[in-house]
Amino acid sequence: MNQPRIRAFVQYITAVLLLDSKITLSRISESPLPLAESLSHDQLTAALATENSHQQTLLWSFVQALIKLEQGFLVIDDTIIEKPHGVAKNKPDSFLRWVYSNKESRAIKGIQWVMVLWVTEWGRFPLGWAIYDGQKSKIELVMAILSQIRNKVGLRKCHVLMDSWYAANKLFKQIHAYGWTFVARVKKNRLINGIALPQAIPRGYGQLIGRMGPLKINLIRNGQHFLVTNRLTMSRKTLQNWYKKRWEIEEAFRVLKVVCHLKDCQCRVRAAWENHIFLVCMAFSALEFRSKQLGITIYKLRSRATFKDWKPFLTLWNSVLGGT
Repeated sequence: MNQPRIRAFVQYITAVLLLDSKITLSRISESPLPLAESLSHDQLTAALATENSHQQTLLWSFVQALIKLEQGFLVIDDTIIEKPHGVAKNKPDSFLRWVYSNKESRAIKGIQWVMVLWVTEWGRFPLGWAIYDGQKSKIELVMAILSQIRNKVGLRKCHVLMDSWYAANKLFKQIHAYGWTFVARVKKNRLINGIALPQAIPRGYGQLIGRMGPLKINLIRNGQHFLVTNRLTMSRKTLQNWYKKRWEIEEAFRVLKVVCHLKDCQCRVRAAWENHIFLVCMAFSALEFRSKQLGITIYKLRSRATFKDWKPFLTLWNSVLGGT
């Protein structure tokens, strides 16, 4: 990555961390950010619109410079980045689409963003993401992300959490083949030992070891909810407690949208959106790490942080971005 583009990206990350109201390229270029050199609107536009195939590798490098990727949880989910004034097309390779929103109970215009979040005692850090454009299923996107995390990041031991929308047999099989543990909620129409789950455990609460698709799994019922794992010796309490950690990704999505300006990009070019998401994830990772260091919430840190708080990160950002 050349120096003008590195400067543009560092300026963008700094703006995400310091500017309060909606960010635009004009506002970023005009804001008096205390950087050595601030770039113009046109320079920022050119940098943001240039394709970058190394985004996730760069983010891994940044996160690994902050923490050790040892045992933790990988949480899978997706969210809609609402763009009510955009031009949506439900055609193959269209990244801005009409999407059904459970929150709104109707179809809205937006970008479906799939994320894999690393959750550990040192915080929550995005390790992989993809924009759903209809060319591949969300399950296939997640499988590709997990393959990269295992083979390129070298993550050998972790626990993968997901809700029922991602609880597919082929994803279970991949995770199990990696030697990882999965914990997932499954829909009640799934079969274990060839029997529907409500019939397999007819009472409101219970636990059963059986075969679901190609794998032997540990199933528990908690009222109308069914949870499964490939760790056959896991207790009911542990299984429930682990699944509760999935909520971390919901909170992360909220912070990304409300605090880190995830929805603010006004560009219509996919490459610009991908770079915007990458830089927002870099800013979020810095916020998460610093808030844990100080023992305060992200919201409190964001409300009181100044450039002085982020100055130590400038060298690291320049180093990581300059690695390609």
